Amino acid sequence: IIKIWLELIESESNKLLWSDTFQWERSKAAALTTDLSKIIAEEMNISLTPEEANLLLHEPSGFPEASNSYYSANIILRDAWTYFNYGHKMLDSVSFMSAIETYDKAIKADTMFALAYAKRAQAITWGIYDGQLDSTYRKQFRSDINRALSIDNSLPDIQTALGLYHYFCEVDYLKSLYYFNNACRMDPGNYQPLYYQSLVYRKMGMWEESYRLIKKVISFNPNEALFLTNIGLSFDYMHKYDSAIIYHQRAIDLVPGW
Repeated sequence: IIKIWLELIESESNKLLWSDTFQWERSKAAALTTDLSKIIAEEMNISLTPEEANLLLHEPSGFPEASNSYYSANIILRDAWTYFNYGHKMLDSVSFMSAIETYDKAIKADTMFALAYAKRAQAITWGIYDGQLDSTYRKQFRSDINRALSIDNSLPDIQTALGLYHYFCEVDYLKSLYYFNNACRMDPGNYQPLYYQSLVYRKMGMWEESYRLIKKVISFNPNEALFLTNIGLSFDYMHKYDSAIIYHQRAIDLVPGW
């Protein structure tokens, strides 16, 4: 039996506002995820938008095993990228190769899982950039992208993966901007492609364009130390030091040991 304990805590006072326990069943993961999300929103007095409510109704795959592996791979990929950027020693359990292998399981369980192909392509990109993977994986990247496009060419994650590949691996800034812009157009509620675009413009020395996008990213109130410290660095380069200090401090508050 697997049980989930949920606690809602007021962060400043550390006061427990609400808690409950739920039993988790693999075969009912999608329904439970939806129910728990709605319960948490209600306890926080938050009304879900129609778009958010619609997202909760759709699992990434129709196969529970594929969805579970996909979620696990996403966590490993996020942790691997975080470890790399924070300068921590990479662990086998949070390596890009481990993420790729877990996406492999998702794709094995659902060979039409376009999103898993796109995210595996992203994992390959970061693995090549980090040096964990050699150039032979470029062929695998292309194969994954083509497979994802053949299944569902409307996914913004495909465009983001292509943007990251051309930014980190090909160092083709104009192509990376093209793909990031496509991702922004497909998913205007996601600030990550905007953030990556701002980094590309920064790399190109196009400060006005970078600043314009940074302001858009800030409007989403990002709460990730890596994003915040890069926003601070951008303000450094633009000699906006008061703003730089604010965002570096926000990053420090999130990850004091970095």
